[in-house]
Order: sequence, then C-alpha cells, then structure tokens
Amino acid sequence: MTEEVSAAESALQRGVSVKPEVSGQLKDSTNGTEDSAITASYRQGELIFLMLLLGCLVGFIAFVYDGAMELSLKIVWKVIPGYLERIAEQAEDGLAMLSKWGFLYTIAASIFLATAAGASIKFLGFPGDLPDVVHCVHELGYVPMCQTLPMICCSLFSIAAGGSLGPEAPLVAVSASVSGYISMHYFNHDMVMVRKCTIIGMSAGLSAFFGVQLGGALFALEVLHTMGMQFFDVAVYAIGSGGVCLAVYRGLQGDEFGVIWSFPDAPQSTATEVIGGAIVGAIAGGVGIAFRSVFRKIGKGVSILGLGHFEDTESPIILCALGGLCVSVLGVLVPPSMFWAEFEIGSIAEPGKPLPHIWPQGGVFYGLERYPWESGAMYLLVGLIKLLAIAFTVQSGFRGGFIFPLFFAGASFGRALLSITDDVLAPGLVAASPALLCMCFAAGLNVAVTRTPFASPLILAILSGQPNVMAPALCAALASLFVTRSSKFIGPQKDRADLQFIGDLQPLELPPPRSASSASQPFVRSVCKRPGVASSANGNGSTVRQDEETGSLKGVGASAGGYNALSIQNTISVEDPLPDDPVRSEGSMFGKKETAMRESQEEEEKEEEEEPITASYRQGELIKMMILFGFLVGLVAFLYDGAMELSLKIVWKVIPGYLERIAEQAEDGLAMLSKWGFLYTIAASIFLATAAGASIKFLGFPGDLPDVVHCVHELGYVPMRQTLPMICCSLFSIAAGGSLGPEAPLVAVSASVSGYISMYYFRHDIVMVRKCTIIGMSAGLSAFFGVQLGGALFALEVLHTMGMQFFDVAVYAIGSGGVCLAVYRGLQGEEFGQIWPFPESPLSSATEVILGAVVGAMAGGVGIAFRRVFRKIGEGVSILGLGHFEDTKSPIILCALGGLCVSALGVLVPPSMFWGEFEIASIAEPGKDLPHIWPQGGVFYGLERYQWESGPMYLLVGLVKLLAIACTVQSGFRGGFIFPLFFAGASFGRALLSITDDVLAPGLVTASPALLCMCFAAGLNVAVTRTPFASPLILVALSGQPNILAPALCAALASLFVTRSSKFIGPQRDRADLQFIGDLQPLELPPPRSASSASSVGFQENLISHGNGHGNGRRADPEAGKLLTESGPTSEYSAIPERYTEQDVARAIKAALQTDA
Repeated sequence: MTEEVSAAESALQRGVSVKPEVSGQLKDSTNGTEDSAITASYRQGELIFLMLLLGCLVGFIAFVYDGAMELSLKIVWKVIPGYLERIAEQAEDGLAMLSKWGFLYTIAASIFLATAAGASIKFLGFPGDLPDVVHCVHELGYVPMCQTLPMICCSLFSIAAGGSLGPEAPLVAVSASVSGYISMHYFNHDMVMVRKCTIIGMSAGLSAFFGVQLGGALFALEVLHTMGMQFFDVAVYAIGSGGVCLAVYRGLQGDEFGVIWSFPDAPQSTATEVIGGAIVGAIAGGVGIAFRSVFRKIGKGVSILGLGHFEDTESPIILCALGGLCVSVLGVLVPPSMFWAEFEIGSIAEPGKPLPHIWPQGGVFYGLERYPWESGAMYLLVGLIKLLAIAFTVQSGFRGGFIFPLFFAGASFGRALLSITDDVLAPGLVAASPALLCMCFAAGLNVAVTRTPFASPLILAILSGQPNVMAPALCAALASLFVTRSSKFIGPQKDRADLQFIGDLQPLELPPPRSASSASQPFVRSVCKRPGVASSANGNGSTVRQDEETGSLKGVGASAGGYNALSIQNTISVEDPLPDDPVRSEGSMFGKKETAMRESQEEEEKEEEEEPITASYRQGELIKMMILFGFLVGLVAFLYDGAMELSLKIVWKVIPGYLERIAEQAEDGLAMLSKWGFLYTIAASIFLATAAGASIKFLGFPGDLPDVVHCVHELGYVPMRQTLPMICCSLFSIAAGGSLGPEAPLVAVSASVSGYISMYYFRHDIVMVRKCTIIGMSAGLSAFFGVQLGGALFALEVLHTMGMQFFDVAVYAIGSGGVCLAVYRGLQGEEFGQIWPFPESPLSSATEVILGAVVGAMAGGVGIAFRRVFRKIGEGVSILGLGHFEDTKSPIILCALGGLCVSALGVLVPPSMFWGEFEIASIAEPGKDLPHIWPQGGVFYGLERYQWESGPMYLLVGLVKLLAIACTVQSGFRGGFIFPLFFAGASFGRALLSITDDVLAPGLVTASPALLCMCFAAGLNVAVTRTPFASPLILVALSGQPNILAPALCAALASLFVTRSSKFIGPQRDRADLQFIGDLQPLELPPPRSASSASSVGFQENLISHGNGHGNGRRADPEAGKLLTESGPTSEYSAIPERYTEQDVARAIKAALQTDA
C-alpha cells in the first residue's frame, strides 16, 4: 500500500498526465494539439475500418441467408401447394377434398422439416441460440465458429417448418461468430477488440433484418443486459456498421426499406396517450410474466417425457419432431399462429389481408378460404395461441428469434383490447388509432422478455410508419421493464463485468487470487456444446487470442488498461490492484470451481428467484425520483414556456399591431411603416439585449450549456444560484431575437432544481445527486423538443464526445422525459409530434443511405468552419476590450453590441433571427410566413413577406444564420443553439437540393426535400454538439418522416467521424469513473491543490462533493458546509486525501498500478 500510494502521490505532485498504456509505452498527453482526437482511442481508426468491413461482410451474409430462407419458404409453402391445387383442379370435387384435408399437408410438412432441424443438431453439433450468444459475448468475447453451420441449417429448417421463431437470432449468431473469428484470426486482436468486433457484427445483422438501423443495433446492444445498454464504447461503431450492412443488404436485394405495416395514421400524441401507453405496458408486462411461467412449465413437461432440456438433449430429432407436431396442430387450428409473423402483423394492421405464408389459409375449419379472425375475441385467442406456439417452438429445440413473434402476439392483444373495450378506453381517440394499442402492447410484451426498452418501440414506430406512437410505446416499454424487473427470461443477461467499479450494478463475484504467471495460461476453450463459463475475457485490455492449434484463448500480455500481471484479491480497496473480470478454470457445462462468495450468491438466487436482476440498491428510489422530477420539471417547463410566449407576444405581436393600427390612420402611414419599420426591430433587439446584460450584471453568472456539462462532471449538480439569472437573461435573449432557444435554459434550470432537491431534501450522496441532475436535464429537453427518447438521449449524449456513458441512469432519465412530457403538454392542453410539414418521403434504399453519409460529411466540414468563425468572433470581442462573454466585466455593453449585430443581420436577412424551431416550417413549406419577426420583410421588403425561395437565398440564409449564432453566443446571450443549427442545416440542405437538382439524382431527391434538409441538419448539429443518436431521432419525429431515419443517422455518424478531432463544447469528456476500461479520453492531471481550494472549483460554488462514482457517498452538511462521508458499497478510494478530485484519484491509482506492474 505504501509503495502504491507513494507512486500515486508522486504522479500527482509531478503533475504528470498519465495516459493508458499503448504498446507498452506511456505517451505524454502534452504532445497533442488542440485538434487531437477528443476521444483518444488509439484504435478509433481501426474501429472505423472494421465498422465498414464487417458491415459489408454481414450485409452479404444476410443477403445469402435471406435468399436461402425465401427459397425454402417458397418451395414448401408456395410451389408444392400450387402443384397440389393444380392437380386437384383436374379431379371432380378435387378442390373441395383439398380444402377439407389440406391441413394434413401443413402437419406433414412441419413435422418433416422439424425432424430435419433435429437431425442437423444431432449430426452437425450444438447450434447455439440468442441466450447462448449473450452468454458468449460476456464470458468469451466471441461466438464459437463451429456453431455457425449448425445454426444456419437448423434455423432454416425451423423457419420453413412454420415455427414461431424468425431469422433474427440466427443472423445475430452467424454475424457475431464470423466477425469474432475474423477479428481473432485475421487481425490478431486482443480480447477487448474481439468482443467489440463481435458486437459490431451482431448489430449489423439485426439492423439488416429489421431494416431499422438504429433500432436493430440498439437491440443488439441492449439484449446483452437487463437494464439498458452498457457497451457504450462500441455503440457508435455498432450503429454505423448497421447502416453499412443495411445499404449492402438492401442494395443486393434491390429492395427499399422502411414502413412494412399499413396501420391507419395515428394522430399527434397527447398526455392521454402517454398515460394510456404506460398502462398498456404494465398490462403487457404482466402477460410477459405469465408467459415466462408457462414457458417453464412446458420445459418441465419435456423433461418429464425424458427428453431433457432442449439445449443438451440427447434426442434432438425426437424432440424437434414432437415440436413440429405441436406447432402444426396449433397452426391448423389457428393459422395466424404459425411462422415468425413479421409480415403477418400486416394482417392485423389491415384486417382482411391474407396471411403471407401458411397453406391452406383456413386450416382445419376453413380450408382454402381465408381464416376469419377480425374480432376482439379472436384476436385474444390468436395472441394466446401465439405465445403458446412460441413456448413449444423454443422448448422443442427449434432455432430462431422470438422478437417478431412477440411483436405479433402483442399486436394481437392490442387489437383485442381495442375491440373488446372500445366503449371504455376513450373510443373517440383509440378507435381512430389502432396502431397505438397494438404498438404499445407489442413493445411492452417484447421488453418483458428481451429487456430492450429503447430498441423495441423504435423498431415498431419505424416499421409501422407511426412516429406519433413513439412516446406512448416508449412509456409502455419502460412500464413493462419496471413491472418485470424481478423476472428474467434470458438467463445470461447481466451487467458488464468490467464496470462493477461504478456502483449500483449487479454485484459480480470476484475471482480467487492468481499469480501473474497465470495470465498466460489457456483459459477459454472453444467448444461446440453449449459453452459454459469456460472463461471470462477480462474486458480491461488484456491481450487474449485463440491458439490456432488448441482452440484455446491465451493471454499474451497486457494492453491499455489491462490488469493481467496483477495479483487478484477478493476485495476492492486502495490497498489492492483493480481486478480482472472473473476468470475461472477447469470448465464444466456452466462453469468451474467458484469462490465461496459465488456459491453463496447462487444459493441465494435459487432461493429468491424473483430478486431484482439488476441489483441496484437504489432502483426503487430512482423510480421515485424519475416520477417526481418528471412532474416537477414539467411544471417548470410550463411556467417558463408561458413567460417566453408572453414576452414574444408583447414585443413582436402586440406592439407591432398597435403601430400598424396607428399607421393605418395616417396618410401613407403603412408605406412609411413598411419603409422604416425595421428600425423597430433594431431598437427592440438592442433594448432587450441590454436588459439581458443587466440581468447578468446585477443577478450574477447565469451559466450556459457548456457550464451545465462542466458542473455535471465536476460537481454532480448545477448551482442553484444560477437559476434566476439564467431565467431572466434567457427570456430577454430570446425575446431580443437572438439565435438561441429555450432548450439550454430549460436544461440548466431543470438540472439545478433537481440536484438541489436531491441534495437538500433527500440528502442523497453525490452519486445519487448526479443521477438526479441528469434525470432533470433529460426531462427538460424531452419537454422542450416534444420527443421523449430524442430529448433524453440528447441530455445524455451532450455530456460526452462519443456516445452516451451515463448508462446506469439512462432508463430513469428517459422515463422522466415521458412523465415530464405528459405533464407539460397536459397543462398546455396541446398535442405533440410533427411540427414541420415536409412532403412525405418515399421508402429508403441504399442510395439514400450513401447520400446521407455524403451530406453528413459535408455538414461536418461546415461545422468545422463554423467553429473557426466562432473563435475569430470571440477574438474580435477580446480585442475590443470586452473580454470573454462568460467572465466579462461589461456584460451590458457586450449584450447591447450583440443585440445590434443580431438585429442588423435580422433586418437584412429576416429568417436569421430567433431560434428557428418554427421557422423551419417555412423551409418545409416555401411561402409560409415567418412566425416571429416584424416586419416580415426587413429592410428590403418591409411589411411584405421576405422572398427567399431559391437555392442561392437558402445558402445565404444558412450562412447568415451561422454568423448570427456566433454573434449571439459571443455577445453573452443565453440560450441553446440546437434548433438554430437545425435551421441552418435545413437551409443548406434546401440549397443543395435547389442548386444541384440536376446532379443529385433529380428523380429521387426532388420527391423528398426532407431527405437533404434533415440529413444536413443532423450532420451540422452533431458537428457541434456530438449527439449522433439523439439528433436524427428528434428530426425524424418533428418532421414526421420515419423513412429518413437511416439516411439521417448515417449523416450524423459521418459528421461525427469527420469532426472527431474538433470539439466545440469544451467540458465534454469521458466519464471519469469509466477510464479503467480502456480506449477512453485520457484526461490531463491537474497540479495538486489544497483542501481549502475546493471551495473555488466551478463558478464560485462551494464544492459539495466530487463523488467518486463508486458508491462512496459524500454529501454536504447544510449547516456547516462540510463534506460528510457516508457509508456505501465498497469504497475503493476513501483513503485518498480530500484535496484530490475523483479524476485525480482515478489517474493516481492508474499510475500506481502501472508502476507496480
């Protein structure tokens, strides 16, 4: 301990910046320039290459697999039945006999193909399944390649047999195994990189199958865990690979992708739908729990028959044949219950539509006629039989995925609920939107089984073409997640092993001590039975690869962040080095020799099976905070919005109206007003800007979005003293016509109020305070955008430079967004959803995906240029002697000067004023009046509408808008630049559409102006805010264009990669308590500071705590202002002096470990 602390102290006192070890060397952080990669993964370039390579490869695999599947289905269920019908037509009463006895073909074909599936298992080996993939990713880091051929064969027979499992799990398994194999054998990657490549392959496969890039990749990331995704460090590349794979797969097919179910259009959502969605989700969660019980009972019944468990049965042929019999009998009785139901859901969306696969259509009762099931009771029966069919299919050893089957069962229950209780559940509302109940129930049921609360509603919203059901479906998913939090269907789902340091995660067992030499021992063996916990790859950077002769994984040294050479103890503290992931030896079916701790834990889990799977001791508290802060922030947003609308109405509607009435009474009064009215714009803007400066001068520092990011990282909360200055300054700034909106003020106020209540009323430790602060931020942005998932994700992403890292609070943050949205819109009495009336976009194809990436790269270049212009303007302000806007001593003069600049630009180019949220509608509908500015035409057109409907004018408006944003921010105005950037990007997109109409495929692009506008808007915003997932979601929801999600997402990712060396929001950085897992931003080590200097950190705010994020709770004594250390989970760093921050502590420990190693 003494040597390690001395090494840490020495590193701190020298002020040396300690970076993760790369190739055995410590690289000095001072050798980079300001434009060095902000997320300093030494493998970022390689990951981008692998993203492209694996995306292309998996796209080709998906194309071949899909072709084989479609061929088998066509032969069994189209060609042969067609031949039988032609023969029957030649005989007298042949069709009548075929209609009566045709169901025997269904049973015979199903049993025959099921037997073939069992034979493939018997003779080819263990094929794996979705739970096995999850298990292998966690424990091995790859999926054994020997499972690939058995999985392909078994799944093709299973699907053709009509089992209620689809191709999603086989595609995931095959893609994962191929990707991991290539990473391990061709690139000789270490185990961390192998696992990343495996996940990239999984994500690409699901994206291709679903035809939803973001939803499919998120599903692959979420299904590994029980509560949200945790492999955040590979999420960007996984989702990017999904776009590449989707383009390749659909390009080879020559097909479009997007909406596949023709539900009637759902109206815009209200608070009623959000609440209704949560209720339906809770009901679906209950159905999911019941399904889990039935599934287990069927499994026990199979064991009673002596056939064992389907994963290790010695009689797979008999078991599969029996399953084929059960599935086919259910199918001929209730035909909609057969097959994986991706396209069968279309028969729910459009009652009366024939079923796409089964023959004969009517089963036992209706023969060759269509099966009639368009009633509430029949929908209920179909849903129940479908769940039973899923259970029989899985327990019989069929291979495939149950995602779409669960979607189908949920949609059936939703339609039944709509039909049966039409007089109870608001018939005027619900009857007009069958998609609402169907998608909510489908999302809730799938989440109850797969634990994928973000991906499921996203997939359903895109495939149904109903972006307006996104918020209700998301609330349904979250409600189901909370209802079923003590019930786990996919056993291997668990928390990421190398993140057990951050607290509030599932407690994982610690391994027995092992020597440094044991790191090189073989500890993972590739087996073709269901692999046990033969090993746990360390996930911390230890270089592990497969020995080509023995098939075992061998450690070959430590890479960045690895701890192979360290002795491992059963406790975590400052005295002991950080542990590897659990490494177990002498493997058996599901593991090997366990520690006493693990054995006792397993016994407790057997006794209390319903124990919460993610064992956060604060889960109930977080749910309470989620609801409380959702309500509170909704009220805050309502009051703020009311004040903002009132000020805008007075300045830009009431007073101008009064001036117009006076002018009408005078001769040529309107002509004079039209000529000189722009002076009112300038005068009003300068006056209100001066008032904004005065609020800063006399009320104090108001903060801004970068300050919120800084405070969340450094303090865990936003100082409450900034709230009143922020409200006043932002209201004046917005009313003055500055190019900043209310999003940042709402974030700051919501964060400060939430953190304050958490700290002083609930007396939480700093870890919990930070979580409550983030929950408040997410609720505020969700309310402002009117997009629950997009708004909350924006708050989570904007804290970092590459993706979302506060994953442990993401579920509650997004849930609070739903609560807040319902309260806020309920108080307003307004709907939310689409606000920009773009013409409907066609289904996307590979062309649009590639085009989106190109446009995004262009937008990234514009973002880099904007950053430079912004700095130049800041330097100009400094030359004038006014200083930086955050610490200027002359805020009144600076703001007044900004008001002059903004208003001058505004009267020359009127669309450049205000924050642009509603001005984008004038781009969507050329000729529409601008909503705020008066006079509409500025200097040149006076009271007439400003003419800007041409390519050059759109380009001019975009450029002037960026200039206006820079002037507004550098003048000390307060507000958010998200919608202003969206407006500028949409202007550039419209200019690109108009100017290059003859170049960029006019037949395609002209039909969809939303494509270029939203892609450019997403790319430009990501270049500045680093929010690649939230930005496209917000744009898709507000434009009502679900078909452009994939191109907009590719644009966002392209912009993110183009600008990876350019950071606009300075305080964005990686989460401090996650830097142990490797490939994160190396943070510079500050010089030592005394304990007394802690009170000067931040913006003149007492340092309540720099909570270590590991469960060591520190809170403030409200009377003495002292730091009090509370007891919590194992406190690793409690012995470190208080004068160091959590970042200092983390880096010091890493330095000590590296020195010891």
